Amino acid sequence: MFKIAAFGDEISPDLNEQLTVMHQLGLDCLDLRSAWGINISGFTNTDAERVRNILAENRFTVATIASPIGKIKITDEFTPHLAAFNRCVELARYFQTPYIRIFSYYLPETQPADKYRDETLTRLQQQVDIARRNNLVLVLENEEGLYGAVPERCLDLVRTINSPHLRIAFDPANYVLVDVKPYTRAYPLLQEYIEICHLKDGFYHNRSITPVGEGEARIKDILTALRQKNRLYLLSIEPHLAAAGKFGGFSGVDLFSTAVRAVQKIVT
Repeated sequence: MFKIAAFGDEISPDLNEQLTVMHQLGLDCLDLRSAWGINISGFTNTDAERVRNILAENRFTVATIASPIGKIKITDEFTPHLAAFNRCVELARYFQTPYIRIFSYYLPETQPADKYRDETLTRLQQQVDIARRNNLVLVLENEEGLYGAVPERCLDLVRTINSPHLRIAFDPANYVLVDVKPYTRAYPLLQEYIEICHLKDGFYHNRSITPVGEGEARIKDILTALRQKNRLYLLSIEPHLAAAGKFGGFSGVDLFSTAVRAVQKIVT
């Protein structure tokens, strides 16, 4: 069983426009990453109240706090980043969602990943301990350049920490971009820990992003395998069809609509 959510800020910076377009496409669940150009980690209490009121008026719920936590260098100071994480915890409780998306820290390009395993685990463990105390689940997304760019290291992180408060946000297209086969290599390793699947597709040869079903990530096979597990999964549409950056992406109304319809065609 699947519940579909989407990163509305790929439509427009304006939250009202995000919700209008999503409603027209039959969606009512938002991955909250930014509104009016303000990243979720920078929301003031006033921003949060304004967002919550607009969501309530439009009968939308928040699927995840789509935070940028873990998108700093592993060599950067952790203390201020942990403070930002604690703010995301407050916002998850405020918006009544159990999920906070996180990342696993960027590695120096000239150093072996294993050198930073212990530090990555130390940081994640602190975050997981906080999540446990607040009854939240951290969903770890794979991405190029991070410690968890490849499935073997993601598996090591979740197995070593061994907590129900740390699970996987599985992004097949991000695996394609690092020449990892998401269905035959990543999925078999991580299937036990997947909580959320991010939906976009991609090509190996030119590292481009495309709507699901049009690329080489074998999204349909992955969703078929998840469906056979007979439990609820969150599918988060994150199209990145016009632009993709370190802290977000953009598609615009038309391309976002194309991405959603591609997902609905596969899921229904």
